[in-house]
Amino acid sequence: MRRTDAGVQTIIKMKDVDVDVRSPQTLRALSERAGVVVEYVRPMSGDAHLVLIRASSAAEYEAALARLRGAAAVQYVERDEIMRTN
Repeated sequence: MRRTDAGVQTIIKMKDVDVDVRSPQTLRALSERAGVVVEYVRPMSGDAHLVLIRASSAAEYEAALARLRGAAAVQYVERDEIMRTN
């Protein structure tokens, strides 16, 4: 899990690409849904966005991901990890 001092780097993509993930209203709604603070970092390719999820433990982070995955507006959300092939 890629952590910074601020939280866990996480990739999120909304079903509606016109949703402004950077807006305070959207971040507040995502934070309320996740049960933890969600902060915007930067846009990514393919209409995805990098956010920080401030969770105090791995279990709290996984629970926040599960809650966000259940949101009707979210297409997908996943940890920002380096993928490797052998």
